[in-house]
Amino acid sequence: MDTYNFYKNNGWVHLKNQISYEIVDELRNRSIKLKKWLNGKIGQPSDYGATVHWPGLGCAGMYDDYLMDFYKSKFMVNLASKFLDTNDIWMYNDQVVVKEPHKGFSFDIHTDNTAGGAPNKGKNTINFCVILDTFTDANGGLQIKDTKVYPKAGDIVAIHGDTPHQSGVNKSWKPRCLYACVYSDEQIIFQNYYKTLINTNSLIW
Repeated sequence: MDTYNFYKNNGWVHLKNQISYEIVDELRNRSIKLKKWLNGKIGQPSDYGATVHWPGLGCAGMYDDYLMDFYKSKFMVNLASKFLDTNDIWMYNDQVVVKEPHKGFSFDIHTDNTAGGAPNKGKNTINFCVILDTFTDANGGLQIKDTKVYPKAGDIVAIHGDTPHQSGVNKSWKPRCLYACVYSDEQIIFQNYYKTLINTNSLIW
């Protein structure tokens, strides 16, 4: 499958077997640790991401150097460059999404460009959903437009900022983790999200 053209035609694409088990495991462990910290902060003012803490941790790399290194890694930036059609990649958000069992955390149908009141409709943004647990109907699933997608740990699901998607609550017995790496081809000013052009001369990994 030509993943680039599929993405351009459909506004999303499922990229299989992208991230090694070792990195997935590290990202997952750190995400769960941050989620436990976040649970005590819900509703409080936030210095990064949304102005108030909610069940998803925005700009997570500001709390964990490993996440930031992954978000700004050569692999991820090159991926963003390919799908955004530019060498100028702007940071916008890296978000930890941990759905704990039976906690009622779900996402109604939405687009990332307008989530939380963001005024970014029409902007060229992309969300690389780094899958840290295999998705099932039981742990919340993922629906993009009218299509149910079942990625496995180590896959990436790329979603354009204007593409509608949704997911349900986790009714399984263990956490379901995702690390969302969002980039843009231009600077975006919204709340406390990133506003920085990535220096491609300093990329690692």
